[in-house]
Amino acid sequence: MKKNIIVATCSVLFMALIAVGILKPGIIRSLFPAERSIPPTLSLSKNDESFYIQPLKKKPDPQKQMVFYFVPHADDEVLTFGVPMIQDLKQNKEVYVILMSHGDITGARARINKRINPELTPRQLGQARVNEFIEATNRMGIDDKHRLIYDLFLEGGDREQDYGRVKTIVAAYAKEYPQAEFKSMSIFDVHPEHAIIGKAIQELKNSNRIKSSQSFASINIMRTCKKSPRCSGKQQKIGMPTIERQIQLTEPRDKHILSSAADAYRVWNPKKGWYSVGEISVPGQFRELKKDPTTIIVKE
Repeated sequence: MKKNIIVATCSVLFMALIAVGILKPGIIRSLFPAERSIPPTLSLSKNDESFYIQPLKKKPDPQKQMVFYFVPHADDEVLTFGVPMIQDLKQNKEVYVILMSHGDITGARARINKRINPELTPRQLGQARVNEFIEATNRMGIDDKHRLIYDLFLEGGDREQDYGRVKTIVAAYAKEYPQAEFKSMSIFDVHPEHAIIGKAIQELKNSNRIKSSQSFASINIMRTCKKSPRCSGKQQKIGMPTIERQIQLTEPRDKHILSSAADAYRVWNPKKGWYSVGEISVPGQFRELKKDPTTIIVKE
């Protein structure tokens, strides 16, 4: 009898805390996690909404080398990481791909909205980009158990807060999986959301919280940016990364896999929610990749 009274009292109190807003969804998730090895990270600051570190959906095979790719936006996993990712999979490494944003902010939305009715909202466009990312990674051999999706870099967001979130996310995986290799963009990338991830990984490595990492130069800063006076001017102020070595796909089958993944960003079928966002956003970068599937590893 007493036990039932205690349970009932706790239930009423719990619902009351939710009603008045003391318990929020992010906090509730941290109290009742579903299959989690990494503890959740709550607010980074008083003005930040609660969020939590997503656990891996599949525990890594201890017999395999583990690799994390931190992808700023949908299409970067193909344009910058497609070559090394395919090579890592061929070498039987356990590859996890973490998309850091939905990519709501893109000039492609205005161009797409000229061709459709009703127009896409930023959130709808972001979901379309996520769909393209899922399809592209599927085609490269990355299944849902090896894929995570975050929602950072929102419109009107704070760069300092973004950096804090990125560093917290990467640090959590580094702590849980210290044997893993962490791969992402160069700190010299002209795109600030690319450089933020590279900076976070570099600082964690400098503080010995990451043992192994690798940085890549985006296809933009190595090729297409040079063709734009505005972009090349910004890049000149930042400086260029030092090239360590180039990696290429040489086997026809591997080139076909990469080409197929890139084609996921060319699908135009608005009735089914496909808007060719990647192709419309950065057509020049996709052309460069098709012409020469080479990726640049840079010194950190």
